[in-house]
Amino acid sequence: MEEKEFLTIKNAAKLLDCSEKQIRRFIEKDMLKAADIGTGKRRIYRIPREEIMRFVEERMTG
Repeated sequence: MEEKEFLTIKNAAKLLDCSEKQIRRFIEKDMLKAADIGTGKRRIYRIPREEIMRFVEERMTG
């Protein structure tokens, strides 16, 4: 079974060449799917690499 690779907000921001704040906005607006693994009020996200690729492809094709 293939293991999925997950990225942190910081890693996703570097990959997409944008700010961590922008990545959080994309997640909050459901433009980018991510798992919230935080507890209580603290939000800690992990984003599947395949979701980053989908996001980029969607933006490139309009």
